[in-house]
Amino acid sequence: MKSLILTVVLCALFAIPLGAQGRIQPVWTEYPLIAMAAGIQGQVELTALVDKTGKIQRVQILSGQPILAKDAQTNLEKWIFATADAEQQVVVTYIYILDQRVTGKRMEFDGRTKTITIATARPPVAP
Repeated sequence: MKSLILTVVLCALFAIPLGAQGRIQPVWTEYPLIAMAAGIQGQVELTALVDKTGKIQRVQILSGQPILAKDAQTNLEKWIFATADAEQQVVVTYIYILDQRVTGKRMEFDGRTKTITIATARPPVAP
């Protein structure tokens, strides 16, 4: 019964028009495998130029570890924003976290602050 309710809720969530979802349609991403294996974590800030149709025209890396920044840039280029009267400049922050307490993979998006958090467990260290 719980799985049926969850399925109905998820279907309803994805049936909501884009504008009602906070005007931003992020594209989910995975933690970069090379960064995970190397134990690299951190924050990446990007700025994006969004055209009137809501499509990303240009993404610029403002700060962050290069391997994480490239992954975030590639991901942000796929996002869709709501249509607007003019081009807009937005700043998006990605936070990559390696944490043993995380089971599996976790991704959260805060539309108000335009922050996406990508968390996964640290890979086991070989003896």
